Amino acid sequence: MNDDLESIMDRRLAPDVASHLRMDFVEELGRGAEPHQANLIEARLSRTLIYDNDPVVRHEAAFSLGKLYSQGCILGCVALESLCHVALNDTSIVVRHEALESLGCFPQLKAKEVLYSAIESSDLDVSATARISLARLTADTK
Repeated sequence: MNDDLESIMDRRLAPDVASHLRMDFVEELGRGAEPHQANLIEARLSRTLIYDNDPVVRHEAAFSLGKLYSQGCILGCVALESLCHVALNDTSIVVRHEALESLGCFPQLKAKEVLYSAIESSDLDVSATARISLARLTADTK
């Protein structure tokens, strides 16, 4: 993203709109990004996932990271760390759910460990999503 576009999107007149536009723009850009752009996109989405105040924006960031990784648009190292953290620690069940769904795209051991841990959650939606994502990973490796 160039500085001019980012400054336009970050204007405080409508911060929620800017965040949602950024999600759409970043996802679209990720489809054809050069490697250095893909790394930047992954880092920005990961930062948004952890630090944005709006759970809807964090949910969209989790979704976008999973989608971009599954399409081979990003390497996923930073995304994996962020998704694991959020899946276990976010205050929003909706964000945790989406992070767990996205982790179902990551075959790495760390993703599986977090999914197994989330199965033990007292929240039934979180536990069920973890089970579904693990089942998807298991089916993909057969």
